[in-house]
Amino acid sequence: MVDDRNSLFLRCLYDIYQDTEKMMGGVLMYVFNSINEADERFTISGTHLSTLLSTCLAAADCISLQRGMWKNATDSTLEEALKPYLLEEFHTKQWFGYDLRNAPPEDAWEMNILIYSNPPEVKTILLSHITDIFLGYASQEPYMETSTLEDICFLKKNKIILGTVSHELMAHAYPPDEQFKDSILGTGNWIEAQYDDPQLILP
Repeated sequence: MVDDRNSLFLRCLYDIYQDTEKMMGGVLMYVFNSINEADERFTISGTHLSTLLSTCLAAADCISLQRGMWKNATDSTLEEALKPYLLEEFHTKQWFGYDLRNAPPEDAWEMNILIYSNPPEVKTILLSHITDIFLGYASQEPYMETSTLEDICFLKKNKIILGTVSHELMAHAYPPDEQFKDSILGTGNWIEAQYDDPQLILP
């Protein structure tokens, strides 16, 4: 658990509380269309994944990943490769796409979030271990991915600029500038939307 008030975790939570009313006013975001009406799955992979990672890593201060909660999440290859870049690790009931603060006792659990720096080597590591932005879940049956890490997010000044929930095939982008927006829109079927979901806590 984190008890350092200078930690990224507590700074992020402070910003969440300060910005809640502003966020609910409607913040421009882009939602990646990962599942169509025929229940076909889509993801961002190949050269588009490389472009997306380059764009996000160039704009971000750091990245976050969540330690997988599934019983079969035992492959620690990616986690071990990223270990030299680990900045912080903490448990929380709220992060991008999750808000478990009011969950009933039978559903209560905490996420294990890992924060990493993002030098150029991190992109190389990611591309050598993942095939798509959902870290394999787009091509696997639900909950069958074995990596110990999921839900990659990119943060800039304590705010999410692109966040994912791997097993939900959910990706939302909050472009910090026009160049970022133009770059990611070319990587897949992104749909313009307005932020209005209180569970997406770090826009």
